[in-house]
Amino acid sequence: MPVNDGIPFAELAQFELDRAVMQRLRRRFCEQWRVVILGAWPSEPSTPVTVGMPDPRDPRVLELVSHMLMRDISPVRLNFYEIDKALDYGFERRPLGEQSIGVPIPMKASPPDGSASAITLTEHVIRTAVQVDASDIHIENYMGDVDVRLRVDGVLRQIFTHINPENVGAVVNRLKVLANLDITERRIPQDGRIRVVLVDEEHRMPVELRVNTAPGPTGEDIVMRLVEQSMGVMPLSGLGMPPRIHDQLAELLRNPEGVILVTGPTGSGKTSTLYAGIDHIRGDERKIVTAENPVERFIPKVNQKQVSPQVGMATLARAFLRQDPDVMMIGEIRDEETAQVMSRAAITGHLVLSTLHTSDATAAVPRLRGLGLSAVDVADALLGIVAQRLVRRLCEHCKVPAPKDHPATRRLQPILGDLSPMVATGCERCAGTGYAGRTGLFELVVVDDQMASQIAVEIPAVRLRQWLYERGHRGLVDAAREALEAGETSPAEILRVIPARALAGMVVEKSLS
Repeated sequence: MPVNDGIPFAELAQFELDRAVMQRLRRRFCEQWRVVILGAWPSEPSTPVTVGMPDPRDPRVLELVSHMLMRDISPVRLNFYEIDKALDYGFERRPLGEQSIGVPIPMKASPPDGSASAITLTEHVIRTAVQVDASDIHIENYMGDVDVRLRVDGVLRQIFTHINPENVGAVVNRLKVLANLDITERRIPQDGRIRVVLVDEEHRMPVELRVNTAPGPTGEDIVMRLVEQSMGVMPLSGLGMPPRIHDQLAELLRNPEGVILVTGPTGSGKTSTLYAGIDHIRGDERKIVTAENPVERFIPKVNQKQVSPQVGMATLARAFLRQDPDVMMIGEIRDEETAQVMSRAAITGHLVLSTLHTSDATAAVPRLRGLGLSAVDVADALLGIVAQRLVRRLCEHCKVPAPKDHPATRRLQPILGDLSPMVATGCERCAGTGYAGRTGLFELVVVDDQMASQIAVEIPAVRLRQWLYERGHRGLVDAAREALEAGETSPAEILRVIPARALAGMVVEKSLS
């Protein structure tokens, strides 16, 4: 992208600010690079997005923002004060004088030493997790040792702390107190939540931690999922789908009835895709209701409900049918009862969005039959199935061509053919990991009349997959190869997110088609 060397300072008052548009970039990214999206989101993909920044001549910032938005950008120079002012509005950052519900934790503090209290050690772990954009915190007890690990970009990283077998009990008790759990109960798992507020020099950042304890012979382990409450919903266009899949999915979402499923393992971004779909179609003319466990993001003008031990997913979904909805989102199809409610809603005039845990898109068909639905009901209800994975993106500054004897490259040879992939090495910019950020691998099966006929006669998943490939279908194998060909990710990442057995089966089935 060309760099403009003569961009004058602009004033924030010249631009209209839209929170939904501004939140297409993550808050911590905007704060780190001092950037902010200005004005409305262009309806034409070829129209650049206006982005404010202190130095529009910095090519690295221009490249990063353009890559994140998947659009060309039009840089505008703003001073630091106006960027902060815009971010205050866009992410509803609260000045220090305003009240925020939660335990205050300073964003900047010296690392604790071995004599630090449980309160200080707890704050250090949470602060570090927020700073590195971790999704989960793991505190694990072993015989004579304690590990603290953070899940960043889907992979666990161990961090150094002064939490040890002597003080881990106090740290666990501190977290249980904050989560309103019973500190005397150490024999059964417990669930709770903690609200904290990260305080920097001028602002507050509310973060929610969903806490789960698991007792064991060496002590209680704790896992905490971090949810930044000021983070918005990713738009459908920002998920990184290929244009063909994006357009087909957007078309499916316009249907008045039927089921759209998103499949993949835990941590593959299924919920983000559901939220993006809901956000894409919400409006005054449609009533949208959701049954979630838990509610992870709040979407304006969407009736979001959280399941509980007293009111399960199926019970809540069944109650929705009496609420005159147009669109229903069911967080996950786990049992026969929920599957039956989903099918009934779809064939009685409702659009239903939900998720399943399957290896690819076609595997969702036998999974639904295994949940008690007839082949005819599955064929009648399904509109489309998205399968997806999240892979870490190779660091642009240190990726290199893979050696010929690279183990992961050899294992993926049936997919690679004569392709020479790139691999991670690690540098200062990526903290030695070789990766920076994540990208998605997507597959979409559109259930047209021909596909529905194949499902209705109970064709096995293997033959169904072959039939799709004969019609030119592009599956997860093709998405993986395209990502490797573009140098976006490494063979090791493909093997990390797609089991080798599943990959081998897909390759064989495609070769037979």
